[in-house]
Amino acid sequence: MRHFMKFHIYQAIVKRFILLGTLCGMFFAPADIFSQSNPGFLGARHGLSVGYSLHTGGLLRAMVGNGNETTKLLNSGFRVDYEMAKSQGFAWLFSYRNRSDVVESDDYEGIYYVEPGIAPQIISFESGSLNYSVNEFAAEARFYSERKGAMAPFGSYVGLELSASNCSPTSEDVVWTAGMNFPKYSGSLTSIATSLNFGVKRMITKEIGINAHYGFGFTVYQTGNVKLGSEDVAMNAQDFYDYAIARRELNAKLLQGSISVSYLF
Repeated sequence: MRHFMKFHIYQAIVKRFILLGTLCGMFFAPADIFSQSNPGFLGARHGLSVGYSLHTGGLLRAMVGNGNETTKLLNSGFRVDYEMAKSQGFAWLFSYRNRSDVVESDDYEGIYYVEPGIAPQIISFESGSLNYSVNEFAAEARFYSERKGAMAPFGSYVGLELSASNCSPTSEDVVWTAGMNFPKYSGSLTSIATSLNFGVKRMITKEIGINAHYGFGFTVYQTGNVKLGSEDVAMNAQDFYDYAIARRELNAKLLQGSISVSYLF
């Protein structure tokens, strides 16, 4: 439960930052940004990108004392994006992403196990881990900086993103303390998040370019029994995994980025 308080503090800070950035973006965006004619960058109005998504969930976990020597500070996954310019300063992006992650021994404090006639005890990982995959779909509104010479889908931009992801287990080899045995995890978790992104696309040739971005996100909804409150105590293995995966996904959205190769047409 002490981990929740640490998570709650920086979640609240990032949420306020994203809200402020969103309001500023809406306020300062030109009123006619959606209606300008768009010849595209050298005639190209569409972009297809393939690359890697990056997030620093492991680094943030380590910073708040919820990590160990095996914690990966930087996680990555595959992504493919399709971008469609609607004006000189505005484009829509649609994205699919896939990555994997792992629940480790330090992800949650343990299971508060109660058995009749026996004193309550905390059951935790003795060894092993739970691996799970994440499939994510996102839509992003990108506002290109015409003042800096950008012309959608080329140049510097600020993006407002809405994403939905689903987490499901792929393998599990956990050994619990006290010789306990629990059913393997069979649940899943769906999350909805919003992000404020900053990026740039630079061209190598007329058609091929490199796109890179970083962003700050906040999870606004998660399914299941996850309340993420200070009263949450895992009473069984299913709840333990639900809470652990939920906390990892909250971390993964807070600070993220990508690098990819783009083809404009």
